[in-house]
Amino acid sequence: MLPIPEWDENKVLPPIRPDTPRGQEHRSIYRSPYYASLVDFVTRFATTRERVDLIEKFLDYRTALYQAGIFRGFQWINGSFAEHIEQSSRQRPPEDIDVVTFFFQGESPAENYEDLFNPDITKQNFDVDGYGIELGRPLVPATAEVIGYFHGLWAHRRVDHVWKG
Repeated sequence: MLPIPEWDENKVLPPIRPDTPRGQEHRSIYRSPYYASLVDFVTRFATTRERVDLIEKFLDYRTALYQAGIFRGFQWINGSFAEHIEQSSRQRPPEDIDVVTFFFQGESPAENYEDLFNPDITKQNFDVDGYGIELGRPLVPATAEVIGYFHGLWAHRRVDHVWKG
């Protein structure tokens, strides 16, 4: 696994690794979303007290997912947390972590975890803007639309439309 790249001159993660071999941009190891372990994520983004506090709440969120019966899946993390917002034109710490959890339902009934994918509740309880997409079901147009929405929304910075990872 390659490390999460450094922020670029626009204070965002680059959409494609700067050291990508020519002609290899299509390979998933060289482009966003970057594969990273939880240790890699914490090591890369725990750079200020405010970020550490958000990461601790994010870990509480992951614990709540586990306690609700969600044991398998992966997460996309983005928003201002994935930017160097402290050094951008906004010059403030990130306020939350935006997370989409792709998960397999397993044995747990939906009522055990539905609040964990309600961003109003997750923001209040964990400082996480949390959404969920269940894996292992047939892909229907509505699910494809949601995945496309998050990829499109998170591929560009909202304030100036800079392409980002």
